[in-house]
Amino acid sequence: MKRLFPFLILILFFSCKKNSVEMPIIGKWREIEIYNGFTQGCSCWIQVSPMYADILDFTLSGKYKIERPAIFSSIACPGRYRLINDSTIGLTEDCGASNPSPEAIGNYSQSLKQLTIEYNYPSFGIIKYKYIKL
Repeated sequence: MKRLFPFLILILFFSCKKNSVEMPIIGKWREIEIYNGFTQGCSCWIQVSPMYADILDFTLSGKYKIERPAIFSSIACPGRYRLINDSTIGLTEDCGASNPSPEAIGNYSQSLKQLTIEYNYPSFGIIKYKYIKL
């Protein structure tokens, strides 16, 4: 019986399932399209070349950052996100200003591995960014 004890321990160890929470939003997303819904805009989707595409990176800690292509001299503000439901997130930029920016709403599809973030500017219009999961 004592000889079987180590084998029983190994069987128990390998048969236990790890309890992990799957969060499909975590990871990197590449920008593929922009919707220009400003009052002077085309109100249309415009494809973004991979060379000019931002990479959006969500972490498990509730933060995100935007990696800009090397050809751009500007940097994007990082921020925080919160899960609203299974397919919706709220994003808030953190640019160090005393007034926080309004929350943007993101909708993602786990099956399509696609994310659309909408920024609503009451006096100017709407701009949307579409991303795919990398």
